[in-house]
Amino acid sequence: MIALSIEQIESFGVKRVDEHTSGFLVADLLDEETCHSFLRQHMEDIKAPNKKVAASLFMKQYTRFVVASTLYSIGTYNCALSLPVQACMFSRERKLCVQERACPFQKWEHWEREGRREQLLRELFSYHITPMISVLNNTTRVSANILWENVAVRVNSLYRKALANEPSQERQWQLTNDFYYLKHADGDLFKWEGNPIRAYLKNVPDSTSMHYRQTCCLYHRLEEDPEGIGYCNNCPIGNKLASQC
Repeated sequence: MIALSIEQIESFGVKRVDEHTSGFLVADLLDEETCHSFLRQHMEDIKAPNKKVAASLFMKQYTRFVVASTLYSIGTYNCALSLPVQACMFSRERKLCVQERACPFQKWEHWEREGRREQLLRELFSYHITPMISVLNNTTRVSANILWENVAVRVNSLYRKALANEPSQERQWQLTNDFYYLKHADGDLFKWEGNPIRAYLKNVPDSTSMHYRQTCCLYHRLEEDPEGIGYCNNCPIGNKLASQC
């Protein structure tokens, strides 16, 4: 069993809180008034035209911190750090900074993996991701479908890359099993009516074919294009425009 530390998920934008960290406590962001204030600031920071765009792009980034890092840890290390909202902060540098002592380290033996995985993901989605999506939807009226597909896009990307780079057949099976567990989970895992990401997850998480989004994340509406891409490479609007040329 490999001991997990923050350094092993730092590439996902996760860091420890230190004396210099400042930003918004994630627990506070679940309050609509605080969320409004945060989105006004975030809108200015990323040069978004309105809070709907800011909310969508925040969720797209936030999912990388929280969901992708957790799924990576489960698949790679067979364990993960819990990330309760009370222990997390979205910093001024747009990182997820966590109080490591308040993030319980969960590890399990092979025979208890499925039960522990369910417990960890239920905590992650029901008490962290779903409340965040709900408050962003309530404060800006950005479509919940867009926000959930932002989550699904990260899940697809994580497993596509992990499977492509994993030489062990046993580990590949484990990663695939985790992916299909999420795809076929009941809505109860998410505290949502039905599985909100099922329709957006690929049947097989590979890179052999282009998988266009069903909704647009609104990136193209930024006043500046920091990535120089115009539209995301899987954007349904960009694909439609390209097909008309």
